[in-house]
Amino acid sequence: MNTHIGQRIKALAKMKGDTAETLAPILELTSSSVFKKFNLPAVSTEIVVKLSEYWNIPVSAFFASENEGVQMGGARSLRDKELKSENEKLKLELELKNQLLEEKERLINALSKR
Repeated sequence: MNTHIGQRIKALAKMKGDTAETLAPILELTSSSVFKKFNLPAVSTEIVVKLSEYWNIPVSAFFASENEGVQMGGARSLRDKELKSENEKLKLELELKNQLLEEKERLINALSKR
């Protein structure tokens, strides 16, 4: 299996909303060096490990075949899970704030009737 790691990194970066500029400090490289890595079929293990930790994905995601579903599908699935989790947190926060608002409205009504 020939895996073009640079292209996988580029695709994952795009999916995660990262650019060469945002990845440069994480990888301790210049943005132009990061951009060059996108075109390399192989990169150092250190880069793969740093990105794996930064994106919170397994190192195997950089090497899995498309049939294993880890490549881009796994990253999408991971991002979907992150978004669903964030969505649930925001819904809970909204519900709590609505309850607080209702309680304050009740207090205002009770005080205004005095």
